[in-house]
Amino acid sequence: MFYDAAWPPSVPRSAHIDAYQRVFESNGYTVCGDESHEDGVEKVALYGDASGRCTHAARQLKTGYWTSKLGKQKDIRHKSLSGLVGVLYGTVQVVLERPRPAQTKS
Repeated sequence: MFYDAAWPPSVPRSAHIDAYQRVFESNGYTVCGDESHEDGVEKVALYGDASGRCTHAARQLKTGYWTSKLGKQKDIRHKSLSGLVGVLYGTVQVVLERPRPAQTKS
């Protein structure tokens, strides 16, 4: 996973989880304690492998479900972050949050 669109110039390009965390922090996110649903809060979870490489990101919807894009497949919805933990995506490394933008529909 390497995010090319609008990578902030202040964050060195890297596939490491810390770089992705800094990208989200540059967009108003802060580290939070858990994946619980909170009204008015948008959460993002970053997955990583044992070497610290970011492998996946999931976003929490207004409903409390999480959404993920699995490669070229369709987006999926899942109740918890643990469903994607495993060999392919690794483990959840960090969950970040910010106030949900007013214009967000999901």
